[in-house]
Amino acid sequence: VAVLLALARAYARLLREHPGSPQKTIYFVAFGAEEEGLFGSDAFAAMLNGGNSPSSQLTPGLQGEPIPTDCMPPTGFDGAAVHEGIIMDMVGWPSPNLACPTVNLESYEWATAVVEHLAQASRDHNGDALVVTHNGSPFGSDHMSWLRRRMPAALLIHGDDEEYPDYHT
Repeated sequence: VAVLLALARAYARLLREHPGSPQKTIYFVAFGAEEEGLFGSDAFAAMLNGGNSPSSQLTPGLQGEPIPTDCMPPTGFDGAAVHEGIIMDMVGWPSPNLACPTVNLESYEWATAVVEHLAQASRDHNGDALVVTHNGSPFGSDHMSWLRRRMPAALLIHGDDEEYPDYHT
């Protein structure tokens, strides 16, 4: 959540420094307990994909609840828009096993536009200070709620997640 808040603050500062409307709507959303079944991300992706009624689009087997009215955008979601997801999980841990901070961008090959934008942004802003890798076999995290609906998305996760000492605790 700390990274999400830092991104939202940076975005707000950017808007103050460069007034004007963004070309796309940006949602800063946090989901918890993905291990329990991706309930929050699945409901949110369903809303983005099809408008204001998530129950008909939930991934089979999930028991998601509708998004509360006070959490909805004032005009609802535009189900016709093309939505892309950038999902972050465990991005703040520098592994002692890696020589340089490393982030893995996980997504299917058909969603490489999101991955390429993120990799180029890292090159532009971080240079060689951050190693960026790619896994083309995504699984098990909130980005799957987008990818299952053919919505481009990428998971950003530190490059040594299997060794994270507090993984899912």
